[in-house]
Amino acid sequence: DALHSRWSQLLTDRKDDEQLNWVYQCRATSPPTTKLMSGEVPSQHIVTEMGNQYLVHVMRGQNHGLFLDMSYGRAWLQQHAQNWKVLNLFSYTCAFSISALAGGAKEVVNVDMSKGALKIGQKN
Repeated sequence: DALHSRWSQLLTDRKDDEQLNWVYQCRATSPPTTKLMSGEVPSQHIVTEMGNQYLVHVMRGQNHGLFLDMSYGRAWLQQHAQNWKVLNLFSYTCAFSISALAGGAKEVVNVDMSKGALKIGQKN
C-alpha cells in the first residue's frame, strides 16, 4: 500500500508533459524479481542527473547501474573535483567518475572486478 500511495502522490505532483515509469524490484525472493509496474522502460535507459547522463539497465539484473542513494555524494564530488586526480575503486559503471570529470577532475582511473560493468562505464 505504501508503494501505491507514493505512486499516486508522484502522479499528482508531476508536470503535465513528464512521463513516469515505475519499476519494482524484490530482493527478498530467490532469485530477485524485477517487474514493470507502470509505464515503459527501454532496455538501455539514459538517466540524467546534474547534467550528466548515465546508461542504466533498469529491467536487467539486481543492480541497474546507478545507485540513487549516492546522488548527494556524486553532487558533492562534482562541486569539489576541480583539478583532482581521482581513483574510483569498485567503480561499477563509473558514475562517480563521470561526476568527477564534470567537476573538472584532471584525471580519473576506474577499477572494478566486473569487466561487463566497466564496459557500461566506458559508454557512460
